[in-house]
Amino acid sequence: MGAVDFVITFFASRPLLSRLLASRLVNPVYEYQCVVDGPTGTTKYDAYVQKQGGLAGIIKQAAYSAKQKGLMRPGDRVGRVALMGFSEGNAGVRACLRGNVATAVDAVFSIDGMHSMFNPNGSISLEMLMPWIGFARLAVRDVPNDAQSNGKLFCCTHSMISPTGYAPVRECAPIVWDQALDAEKPREMESDLCAAGPRENVACTDRALDYLMDAVRFPNDDLPIGVRGFKENRTQITQDGFVTVRPKAAETNFADEMPFVFPSLNDGLVIRRHANGLHIYGWAYETPSNQKDSTGNRDHIFQAEIVGPYMVASALGMRWNVQTAMSGLGAFGGAFGGGDEFDRQPQDFLPGMGPDAGAAGSVPPIDCPVPPPGWYTVGNQFDPCWQERAVPPGMGERVPSEADDRLLNAALLVGGAAAGWAVARRFRWRVGR
Repeated sequence: MGAVDFVITFFASRPLLSRLLASRLVNPVYEYQCVVDGPTGTTKYDAYVQKQGGLAGIIKQAAYSAKQKGLMRPGDRVGRVALMGFSEGNAGVRACLRGNVATAVDAVFSIDGMHSMFNPNGSISLEMLMPWIGFARLAVRDVPNDAQSNGKLFCCTHSMISPTGYAPVRECAPIVWDQALDAEKPREMESDLCAAGPRENVACTDRALDYLMDAVRFPNDDLPIGVRGFKENRTQITQDGFVTVRPKAAETNFADEMPFVFPSLNDGLVIRRHANGLHIYGWAYETPSNQKDSTGNRDHIFQAEIVGPYMVASALGMRWNVQTAMSGLGAFGGAFGGGDEFDRQPQDFLPGMGPDAGAAGSVPPIDCPVPPPGWYTVGNQFDPCWQERAVPPGMGERVPSEADDRLLNAALLVGGAAAGWAVARRFRWRVGR
């Protein structure tokens, strides 16, 4: 009898995600894609989640699907659960986080779609952001030195795409950051723990994640030359990198058809904010390749096809590979074998949610200017716009021996010598070219 971990995706399933989850995670993991039919928009996701019986119902459906495919054997139990949404699919994650078992979720990934609405006075409404804020408040409690922190992992990524009629993620993400840190006032930030925390604890997640995001270039072992994405997205891996063609269509304001090339994962990655288990990554101008799409359309596709899969697989690998799988969903104990680990992951509403929560207010966004090339925004509870020089800078060639040493050190920080070496081997560290 074992545990199967679940990655539940809303409008976010990609071939690369499936391959990376299979190759990089040690424990059995099943990606369950929620198929939400209906016109473009977010209200269909609320209806879908409600029809399934909330998050609990969706997980039951995922477990049933896993058993039908032979990925869950008799006696297996539901392990950890991660939610992932891309673009409008973020509405599905948001709907799941509104329910009364939301605190049982281990990790949340919002890929370029954590939007909100504007108030009549032009400020950004907190109503649609409250589920994200609630989970972020748990994530900033994730102090690796504290076994009672009940910490979570929350990663948000965004491009600079400007939607019509609602607030862009680049303005909503700083609000979630500010609200989470202001409410929780974490005792320590990971930057401090990296210097003082015991190596056997999962500290320095921010530095390890940063390095992995900087190290991935195209083509590579995961994406060799010739690999194509979805047909409608017209994407392909070439010797120059990830190539995607912007169509001449309504969503691009009928701009001329044009190819864009992304040579590496960090092409344009200039915003990085870390607070314990809360991580925000933003892609913006300027980029080493100077290939950003003025309409934002191809940048959005880059988030879907490349950024999301690499972020989820990397972050979950570092989090889940060095920890024993446990059941966070005790309500399913009778059906799937259960386990007495449920008390470690209590089911409840997120902070600020639930029937007794007060009405959401509104706050102005944090106006952090886009950092100059070679710098990125880290931020902390004292200065959310604090900047730090990017390492490694530019697009220069990496020295293999130096890279191996740095990656091995990151692995050792993640899980101790033995576990760290296993993680390093599992991640196939030589990802640079």
